[in-house]
Amino acid sequence: MTGSNDIDPGPTNVKIPKPQAFSGDKSVFTDWLQHVQMYFSFYSNCTEKEGILITLSLMNQGYANTWSSAYYRKEEAKSIVARRKFDWDEFVCALKESFAPINETGLAHTRL
Repeated sequence: MTGSNDIDPGPTNVKIPKPQAFSGDKSVFTDWLQHVQMYFSFYSNCTEKEGILITLSLMNQGYANTWSSAYYRKEEAKSIVARRKFDWDEFVCALKESFAPINETGLAHTRL
Protein backbone atom coordinates (compact mmCIF):
# COMPACT_ATOMS: atom_id res chain seq x y z
CA MET A 1 0.00 0.00 0.00
CA THR A 2 1.40 3.39 -0.91
CA GLY A 3 -0.38 5.67 1.55
CA SER A 4 -3.67 5.46 -0.30
CA ASN A 5 -6.91 5.51 1.66
CA ASP A 6 -8.56 3.21 -0.86
CA ILE A 7 -9.81 0.01 0.71
CA ASP A 8 -9.55 -3.15 -1.32
CA PRO A 9 -13.01 -4.74 -1.17
CA GLY A 10 -11.55 -8.11 -2.08
CA PRO A 11 -13.03 -10.49 -4.61
CA THR A 12 -16.37 -9.40 -5.99
CA ASN A 13 -17.40 -12.82 -7.23
CA VAL A 14 -17.55 -14.55 -3.85
CA LYS A 15 -20.29 -17.17 -3.70
CA ILE A 16 -21.49 -19.55 -1.04
CA PRO A 17 -22.97 -22.92 -1.93
CA LYS A 18 -26.71 -23.43 -2.02
CA PRO A 19 -27.95 -25.40 1.00
CA GLN A 20 -28.47 -29.11 0.49
CA ALA A 21 -31.86 -30.72 0.16
CA PHE A 22 -33.67 -31.55 3.41
CA SER A 23 -35.64 -34.76 3.93
CA GLY A 24 -37.07 -34.06 7.36
CA ASP A 25 -34.30 -35.67 9.45
CA LYS A 26 -34.49 -33.84 12.78
CA SER A 27 -30.88 -34.68 13.63
CA VAL A 28 -29.62 -32.43 10.80
CA PHE A 29 -32.36 -29.79 10.89
CA THR A 30 -30.59 -27.18 13.03
CA ASP A 31 -27.43 -27.22 10.92
CA TRP A 32 -29.48 -27.20 7.70
CA LEU A 33 -31.60 -24.24 8.85
CA GLN A 34 -28.49 -22.33 9.89
CA HIS A 35 -27.02 -22.87 6.41
CA VAL A 36 -30.27 -21.69 4.81
CA GLN A 37 -30.27 -18.55 6.97
CA MET A 38 -26.61 -17.81 6.18
CA TYR A 39 -27.33 -18.29 2.48
CA PHE A 40 -30.15 -15.74 2.52
CA SER A 41 -28.17 -13.38 4.71
CA PHE A 42 -25.42 -13.44 2.07
CA TYR A 43 -27.85 -13.16 -0.85
CA SER A 44 -30.05 -10.55 0.80
CA ASN A 45 -31.60 -9.24 -2.40
CA CYS A 46 -34.50 -11.71 -2.50
CA THR A 47 -37.93 -11.08 -0.99
CA GLU A 48 -39.28 -13.05 1.97
CA LYS A 49 -41.60 -14.93 -0.39
CA GLU A 50 -38.71 -15.83 -2.70
CA GLY A 51 -36.65 -17.03 0.27
CA ILE A 52 -39.51 -19.17 1.51
CA LEU A 53 -40.15 -20.64 -1.95
CA ILE A 54 -36.47 -21.44 -2.46
CA THR A 55 -36.32 -23.07 0.97
CA LEU A 56 -39.48 -25.08 0.27
CA SER A 57 -37.94 -26.25 -3.00
CA LEU A 58 -34.99 -27.63 -1.03
CA MET A 59 -37.43 -29.70 1.02
CA ASN A 60 -37.98 -32.20 -1.77
CA GLN A 61 -37.45 -35.55 -0.06
CA GLY A 62 -39.30 -37.67 2.49
CA TYR A 63 -41.59 -36.07 5.05
CA ALA A 64 -40.12 -32.62 4.34
CA ASN A 65 -41.55 -32.83 0.81
CA THR A 66 -45.04 -33.56 2.14
CA TRP A 67 -44.73 -30.77 4.71
CA SER A 68 -43.45 -28.21 2.19
CA SER A 69 -46.27 -28.95 -0.25
CA ALA A 70 -48.90 -28.54 2.47
CA TYR A 71 -47.26 -25.36 3.80
CA TYR A 72 -47.11 -23.82 0.33
CA ARG A 73 -50.77 -24.59 -0.44
CA LYS A 74 -51.89 -23.16 2.91
CA GLU A 75 -49.84 -19.95 2.61
CA GLU A 76 -50.74 -19.41 -1.04
CA ALA A 77 -54.44 -19.68 -0.15
CA LYS A 78 -53.97 -17.18 2.70
CA SER A 79 -52.20 -14.75 0.40
CA ILE A 80 -55.06 -14.90 -2.13
CA VAL A 81 -57.99 -14.79 0.32
CA ALA A 82 -56.63 -12.42 2.96
CA ARG A 83 -54.06 -10.60 0.82
CA ARG A 84 -51.53 -11.70 3.39
CA LYS A 85 -47.86 -11.82 2.44
CA PHE A 86 -45.51 -14.71 3.06
CA ASP A 87 -43.61 -14.03 6.31
CA TRP A 88 -40.07 -15.39 6.84
CA ASP A 89 -40.21 -15.32 10.67
CA GLU A 90 -43.52 -17.22 10.74
CA PHE A 91 -42.06 -19.70 8.27
CA VAL A 92 -38.99 -20.33 10.45
CA CYS A 93 -41.25 -20.82 13.49
CA ALA A 94 -43.34 -23.35 11.56
CA LEU A 95 -40.17 -25.17 10.45
CA LYS A 96 -38.88 -25.34 14.02
CA GLU A 97 -42.22 -26.60 15.35
CA SER A 98 -42.18 -29.42 12.83
CA PHE A 99 -38.52 -30.36 12.51
CA ALA A 100 -36.42 -29.09 15.43
CA PRO A 101 -35.26 -31.82 17.80
CA ILE A 102 -37.36 -31.87 20.96
CA ASN A 103 -34.36 -31.34 23.22
CA GLU A 104 -32.19 -29.13 21.04
CA THR A 105 -30.06 -27.91 23.95
CA GLY A 106 -29.31 -31.45 25.08
CA LEU A 107 -28.48 -32.44 21.53
CA ALA A 108 -26.00 -29.56 21.25
CA HIS A 109 -24.27 -30.66 24.45
CA THR A 110 -23.89 -34.22 23.20
CA ARG A 111 -22.29 -32.95 19.98
CA LEU A 112 -19.63 -31.11 21.96
